[in-house]
Amino acid sequence: MRKHRIVIGDTTNPLFDFDNDQLRQVDTVMRNSYSGDELAYDELSAATYAGESWGLISNELYDLYSSEGYQLVSSPADLSAEVPVETPVRYYVDGALRGKYYALPADRENTLVYDVIGVSAIGLLVNRPHVGGLYNLVPLSTVLAEIINGAFPYGYSEEAGSISVTGWLPYSADARENLHKLLFDYGVMVYKNANGDPYFDLARTTLTGTVDDDDVYVDGTITPIEAATMVRVTEHGYGRNAIRQHHRRAGNKQAGCIRTGTRTRPDRNRQPGY
Repeated sequence: MRKHRIVIGDTTNPLFDFDNDQLRQVDTVMRNSYSGDELAYDELSAATYAGESWGLISNELYDLYSSEGYQLVSSPADLSAEVPVETPVRYYVDGALRGKYYALPADRENTLVYDVIGVSAIGLLVNRPHVGGLYNLVPLSTVLAEIINGAFPYGYSEEAGSISVTGWLPYSADARENLHKLLFDYGVMVYKNANGDPYFDLARTTLTGTVDDDDVYVDGTITPIEAATMVRVTEHGYGRNAIRQHHRRAGNKQAGCIRTGTRTRPDRNRQPGY
């Protein structure tokens, strides 16, 4: 059985440290944006049996419960006093760091279960303004520092940090938009270092890791046998009678057309022509 662990706060003196016995469920969404419409960020939702640990099971806060233990009538509770917003949250699997997140306001499911919700560092830039401006041969490292403005720790390679930025960034109420524009214009990617913090570097083409059996390796690349010149994506849709009828009437016998799907028992009541 895999060992899952959620550490909230500093690793040496955490606010909370949950292991398998205290975790009901952990959901993560891990994204990489190479040329998308926006700069994506990772998300975490961890259901923890934390009610007693957080000291919030009290008649002064929650007055009426159902027989199953669900809250029926309550007065507000300020969870930020226990886990302030943007507190670091680290997720480990079998002792290896799988992701570093920053806490959002927690949700209470019932008297015992709290959902710890977090986003990765890039998510902290949402709704943070950046004034933008005109740049003339300004190092990319300087523009990065201006956009991030101390929101989270990060690193960058010498090659990426020394790129000269010339151009214009608009005023934006979402600093993430300007960071996305900057990185896209100069071919810089967002990776993660060993601490789980963003690391800005040029796009890599070398093998960075291997995938173990029954595991998922995040942020790896694969060296192909030969350079790719084209990527083709085919989307399939399936329907039984309608597609079969269409193929028969159209006489679809094009080379390379492969019929795939599940075998079904013939419909004895089907109409002629199907």
